[in-house]
Amino acid sequence: MRRIITLAISLMLSTALFAHVTDLPVKTINGKKYYYYTVKQGDTLYSLSKSFEVSIDDIIAFNPAVGDGLKAMSTIYFPQDSFKKPASKMSASTADYEDYKVSKGETIYGISKQHGITIEQLIEANPKIADGLKSGMTIRVPKQNSTASTQQTANKTQATEKPSKTDSQTKTDNAGGQTKTEQPMAAPTTPSAQNGYHTIKQGESLYGIAKAYGTSVDALLDANPTLSATSYRAGTLIRIPAGTVAAENVTPNATQPTIIDKPFADNITGYKPSSEENKPSLDENKEKQPADTVVTPPADIVAPVDASSDINIAVMLPFALESSSNSKHAQRATEFYKGFLIAVDSLRQVGTPIHITAFDIADNAGLNKALASPELAAMDAIVGPESDEMLAKIAAFADKNNILLFNLFNIRSGLQETHPSVVQANIPTAMMYSRVIENFCQKYEGYTPVFLSPKAGKREKSEFVTALKKVLATKRIKYIDVTYASNFKKDDFADFSSKGKYVFVPLSASGAEFDHFSTALRDIRRAAASSSDVALFGYPEWITFRGSRLEHLQNANATIFSRLYNDDKSIEAKEIAGAFQRWYSSKMENAIPVQGILGFDLGYYLISTMNRQKGALDLNKAPRGNGVQSCFDFTPLGDGKGWVNKAIFFIEFRPSGAMLRSTL
Repeated sequence: MRRIITLAISLMLSTALFAHVTDLPVKTINGKKYYYYTVKQGDTLYSLSKSFEVSIDDIIAFNPAVGDGLKAMSTIYFPQDSFKKPASKMSASTADYEDYKVSKGETIYGISKQHGITIEQLIEANPKIADGLKSGMTIRVPKQNSTASTQQTANKTQATEKPSKTDSQTKTDNAGGQTKTEQPMAAPTTPSAQNGYHTIKQGESLYGIAKAYGTSVDALLDANPTLSATSYRAGTLIRIPAGTVAAENVTPNATQPTIIDKPFADNITGYKPSSEENKPSLDENKEKQPADTVVTPPADIVAPVDASSDINIAVMLPFALESSSNSKHAQRATEFYKGFLIAVDSLRQVGTPIHITAFDIADNAGLNKALASPELAAMDAIVGPESDEMLAKIAAFADKNNILLFNLFNIRSGLQETHPSVVQANIPTAMMYSRVIENFCQKYEGYTPVFLSPKAGKREKSEFVTALKKVLATKRIKYIDVTYASNFKKDDFADFSSKGKYVFVPLSASGAEFDHFSTALRDIRRAAASSSDVALFGYPEWITFRGSRLEHLQNANATIFSRLYNDDKSIEAKEIAGAFQRWYSSKMENAIPVQGILGFDLGYYLISTMNRQKGALDLNKAPRGNGVQSCFDFTPLGDGKGWVNKAIFFIEFRPSGAMLRSTL
């Protein structure tokens, strides 16, 4: 115990010797003078901030490498001409505090903003949280009228000048014989995503980024609620306050395609690698071969780099980054975009520079600002929102600028009928029914269709059944109508023959109605000459069935049609889910469709198609794209009209538990 106490005292004394940064020794590097300090075991950014009376932001600004954590025996520097000897300190009275219980997901920054205090004040009151918050812990929060709070603000040292990026000195690592460049600080980089987003580069600091964009660190933190002021990584994407949201800003070079190195980061949920190997590469000279690549692109879509054939795609969705609440709509838009970026990462080696720009159009003001931006007019393709009103405005813009607008979220919209730029990515209902019925007749040739109609139950699929009966009558195919009361029984099917072949088609897709006839179908199959002589045909809603209902589907020789289908047990789906978890430290929503996979499928299709066409996007020449959850097979509607996706799935359920998906 005595040894531990002695060690703790010695660590406190190591920095207590210097009451202010100007008390540190001075070293001259390339003709410029710096205060310097050798980091001791146990030092933290917070302890150094308090000892030297320098804010954590300024320490990181002058020493960007410490943003990833302090290392014992490393040296940190402070430009001498940025600091003046401190004036005599005012005495500060003891602050009043109130207890606060930390909830799951809360951050030091968020709590400090909530209570109107600084990060330093919160850590000063709770030194143990310098290493992180834990859900359920109780901390002390200084009250806003505390004189200690006022004094802390008055004592904060402001940086006024930084040395040039060329101010460096070379040291030799005796252990490895490698040459390292030690840079007291990095000069601010020229901003490349004005009024949008910025990807933090190696050596950059929040302070430097804020200065480069003419804003403040506090404003950056306000715009990125999940961004930590004391811990962030190169490759992190942050939002620059106000205006266009540009999600990618790296510049292409002569040999490597431009791609987001890692997907959407701290401005939404944060990029938190679960292990060292999942961190983005910080060495620009290394080959960018991602360990997380989900899908290896086919050889025919990999092409030589052509700087004139850049791929430019805009994603215009209601991310609601300015909103204090996180609606389901915004969460799903965000998940879609994250999945889209996983596709970008998977195709990083295709050879063509890729630029993805996201516009937050949570309201009309955001939409109008986006439509007025020159960046949007330069896009090759736009992914649009669900809103009818917003889609119509974007469609007019797309027509004017000859940009294809992909509509994935509004199935009911008919804008493709009047706008040549609009691409309806979901097959329209009328076309879907026509194609399904055509393939139904082919698949069940020799079977007698039997329509199950409840007397008092739901009949919401009457439109499809009516269309099917009409085609059957045209083809002179006999069918049977069976009406049942509360539950369908084998005896209700008076026309049954053990030698016949039947395909049952209910007038409802509800789970409750399914329960009313599924047991009787089992009995009929058992009575048939062959179990394959009795089949069941149904609807997309059945994809959600689990438990006994799923077992009945598997044993009923059932087939359904659907625009989308995701087999979460498939290798591809598991790989995307794994990458999503690693990159974003969260799982995709358990919903249909899975928005993250929807984004992945469209991103993969667009980028691979445009790469084949050297940056162009001619849907007349585009091959069919079979995705993990979606299929894209676009066909034109004619002069003055747009495009529709004609792809539809048949999904067969097998007793083995297997599900076979075929694309019509």
